[in-house]
Amino acid sequence: MSTAAVLEDSVPASLDVVIIDDDDLTLEIVAWTLRDSQITHRLFTEPSGAVSCLRESVPRILIVDYYMPQINGIDFIGNLASDVDLAHSSVYLCSAVHPSSEQLAKLDGLGVSLLDKSIICDREMLLALVQVEPVVNR
Repeated sequence: MSTAAVLEDSVPASLDVVIIDDDDLTLEIVAWTLRDSQITHRLFTEPSGAVSCLRESVPRILIVDYYMPQINGIDFIGNLASDVDLAHSSVYLCSAVHPSSEQLAKLDGLGVSLLDKSIICDREMLLALVQVEPVVNR
């Protein structure tokens, strides 16, 4: 599956999950996992491409990769929060490494939870995450 097949143009009125990750393989795994589900989702390899989607439809769950070439996930979420009302979304920073205490404090201030990268690549764990009604602490 090519990256173009993963990305979709139209934005549904109601989104369950948006995932932003610069790794094509990760998004292909997610697309495969969600393909037969009723979970509405959009996947983006570039943060800038996700912003217009998020302005149109704020998802129940937003998962943002930490290490991306254009911008790190913490800065992206901080910038997005000033432009998009995320009060009713569960927001996760997805990372394979543990952030520093300073970065964790920033996440806490933004109301963002840390999510291990392996979870979004595991079918059962990802489906459990996106099918559970999110708890929003804002």
